[in-house]
Amino acid sequence: MEKLRKLNVCFYGCAALLTFICFFIPFGAGLSASGFGMTVSVSLYSLTFGDGLLAGDLVAWILMLLAFLCFGGAIALKYLVKEDLCNVGTSAIGSVLALVAGILYFCTSAFNGGGDLGVAAIFNGILLILAALVGLVPLCDTVIKK
Repeated sequence: MEKLRKLNVCFYGCAALLTFICFFIPFGAGLSASGFGMTVSVSLYSLTFGDGLLAGDLVAWILMLLAFLCFGGAIALKYLVKEDLCNVGTSAIGSVLALVAGILYFCTSAFNGGGDLGVAAIFNGILLILAALVGLVPLCDTVIKK
């Protein structure tokens, strides 16, 4: 268990990296619709910040940003504060935020009222849920230690 506790920074860094990657994936298709032999795709950034603004995607993007800041804060707290509870708690909050953001990205089609879920929304959802699971590993280690 002590060896795993020394690797907490690696878990925080991996979760922060997965969340950081999610900022660049939305240039891909967020939604796609086909009809009359044509397929139209809209990027996830266009759905988040553009003319076809979907409030749910904007909330997911804000939660993703907050999760990234929480994972980065957990790394900083690991070195600034020697107590495990501060950085583990910050990482747990980031994990919950990343999990909710990942679930919201899977709901992009429902926010729009139809259409097929695009590859960017799927990859963002998967990577954010994976970041949430990686960010929870130090919490599990701390709970088992107590």
